[in-house]
Amino acid sequence: MRRQKDRTFFLYFATPHIHHPFTPGAAFKGTSDCGAYGDFIHEFDWMVGELMRTLDELKLRENTLVILTSDNGGMLNQGGQDAVKAGHRLNGDLLGFKFDAWEGGHRVPFIAHWPAAIGKDKAAGRFVREPAHLIDLMATCVDIADTKYPAEWNGTNILPIEGISLRPLLSPLSNPAPSLPPRLL
Repeated sequence: MRRQKDRTFFLYFATPHIHHPFTPGAAFKGTSDCGAYGDFIHEFDWMVGELMRTLDELKLRENTLVILTSDNGGMLNQGGQDAVKAGHRLNGDLLGFKFDAWEGGHRVPFIAHWPAAIGKDKAAGRFVREPAHLIDLMATCVDIADTKYPAEWNGTNILPIEGISLRPLLSPLSNPAPSLPPRLL
């Protein structure tokens, strides 16, 4: 971020947190009531905090879109079972876990932070129930950048370029959020 602070940049920050094995750093061991799983969550939270702190330091937070999401629901391995026993609900009220067909295995949070576009107060804490998919992220980024997919991509991919822009769902002016076109997810 520091090297690109004067230019548009895209940062994809994929972390092993919260996949197993749960191996929190020494500074985070024993910091939660949910064992290694909870400690790993604390470390992930710290990582996100460091990214946000750096955006603040560089005065980039206001006009930077930050998205937090996941590819699957929580996993009921030993660490997940220990967390459940400690009172943590990996997937909230959703039935199921990673590796199964129930909603808890596939329905994941999608948290978007972008003060300049989403707003600071108007959309704070707004909960959108509209189903979306991770394949929508590319279409959303292309829409936000007000550009088009490169022409050379057409017909060269194994799969067609899919996805629907989620930009309308990010607008604080549309409450309730608009519906996206119907589709099978």
